[in-house]
Amino acid sequence: MKYTRKMKRELKNAVNPLEELLIILKQYFPKFYDLLDNLTDNRNHSYITYDVKICIITKLLSLCSGIRSMNDLGRKFNTYETINNINNILNSNYIELPHKDTIINVIKELKFSDLEFIQTYMIKTLIRSKMLDKYRFNGLFHVVIDGTGLFSSKIDLGEHAITKVFNEGLDNEYKLYSYYALEAKLVCGNMTFSLATEFVLNETYTDKLGNTFRKFDKQDCELKAAYRLLGKIKKRFPKLPIIIGGDALYIGKPFLMLCDKFKFDYIIRYKEEPASSIKKNFETI
Repeated sequence: MKYTRKMKRELKNAVNPLEELLIILKQYFPKFYDLLDNLTDNRNHSYITYDVKICIITKLLSLCSGIRSMNDLGRKFNTYETINNINNILNSNYIELPHKDTIINVIKELKFSDLEFIQTYMIKTLIRSKMLDKYRFNGLFHVVIDGTGLFSSKIDLGEHAITKVFNEGLDNEYKLYSYYALEAKLVCGNMTFSLATEFVLNETYTDKLGNTFRKFDKQDCELKAAYRLLGKIKKRFPKLPIIIGGDALYIGKPFLMLCDKFKFDYIIRYKEEPASSIKKNFETI
């Protein structure tokens, strides 16, 4: 049966994405709202009007509604209908949604480990439900590792941001600060789920004169983050049968030995130029 454009519009209008999301959360992740209550809140409790849970739910639902900017959240999302819906979800009685600055301040102070705990709970719930089993590769869950840039600015983003100098030694030299993370994605058909995240950091180096300095070397820093990421995956999912997928960066012996240690299978793409010995050994075998 071929759907016309009119039929597609009618089908789209027949589905309420927000309602479907709430049904999924209630059916598959019953502890989700309780976990939000346990998020660390370092604010002065004497001045708190909105708890962490409503701040997170407001931001989450605005993203699910296609609202990306915080300004649009305040202008387009702060309606009576939205306020009533969120009050029904949280069994609360707020008359206004939290201001965008309140939401930003709450999110900035969240502990990454708290969010990782929720992430692990949701992934484990999906795996235990068996609904992802049909996407296994030879009985293994396919996990792809790759780096991604999250944010960059010429403004100093703090000691944990990676730094790169452009046009070094020239009049237009400048330094760019950014956050770069290594993501482990669980691949399920045309869907992906974030299994674990490890931030890439500036590494400490010592030159020939004994001077110590910190800089970002993409290959070196990303590899070291990959070692930490594999350890994190093993710790959080110790019994999960996994096959790791990666590009030519991870074809080195330390990475592969670590996969063997954690009993991860792997498929690594490689180019012949930087890994010519592999081609030679393969042809010999």
